[in-house]
Amino acid sequence: MTPTLFNLSLFGLAGAGLGFLFFGWLWLSTRSLPRSGWGAFLWLLSLIGRFALVMAGLVWVVRQGDGDWTAPVAALFGFTVVRWLFTRSQRPTHRAHRTSP
Repeated sequence: MTPTLFNLSLFGLAGAGLGFLFFGWLWLSTRSLPRSGWGAFLWLLSLIGRFALVMAGLVWVVRQGDGDWTAPVAALFGFTVVRWLFTRSQRPTHRAHRTSP
């Protein structure tokens, strides 16, 4: 069965939601690393949790898409868009330094 455009957009939104959770959790965990005495353990636990969350979400998308390859591609597209937005919003602002002649 070929997914409809509506279903593909829902899978894309599911991927965007997974991306938001993944990168939001990453941002929160990296912000709390300097204050934590258990930095390596917190980092490892965060990594495992984030990967488990995304993998479970992608497995759900594949099952809901009846094994059609377009469903996980739509979810990965949504995930990638959120990744692009997160990295874009976290860039430091560079100001041009003018030197006097």
